[in-house]
Amino acid sequence: MGALHYLKDLTRRFLKDTGGGPTIEFVILFPGVIYFIFLFSEVAVLTARTALLKRGVMTAVTPLRLGDPFDELAFRNSICDGALFIVDCADSLMVEIQPIEGTSFSNSGQFNCINNVDPDIQPAPILNPGQPKEIMLVRACLLVNPLFPGSGLGASLAQQHNGEYAIVATTAFMNEPS
Repeated sequence: MGALHYLKDLTRRFLKDTGGGPTIEFVILFPGVIYFIFLFSEVAVLTARTALLKRGVMTAVTPLRLGDPFDELAFRNSICDGALFIVDCADSLMVEIQPIEGTSFSNSGQFNCINNVDPDIQPAPILNPGQPKEIMLVRACLLVNPLFPGSGLGASLAQQHNGEYAIVATTAFMNEPS
């Protein structure tokens, strides 16, 4: 009977003991909280990079809209200058400028980004600044590395080369008449 009493007493002390309770909650909740922190951080960085690239494209397109002469290097540098805080912008940026044919336009075509894996094999960009009164399409693709590549949103983004993902900014405008 002493052993049964001892077992009851041990069980009662075990059930009353609250030491280690927060540890169990921490072990259960911590991975989920960290996952969401990584997820929201990646979304914030992706949103900021996308907004900065769009800003860079819009500031670079303004002189083209007004009819200034087109210079490819100056145009690319203008995009990168407008896209503040994006590392290696000039090396990872692919730009296309082309007239829109016809009265309707579908932006469903695949846009090629730069190939960082093999620099000898690059897609040929279309750089046609167009004629006066032509509607022009400008697309810029920038490859960037995810903030947390193996977790959260970084693991599920459509990856291009070397684990990078593409940010694409598109705008259209009409060339001014001369």
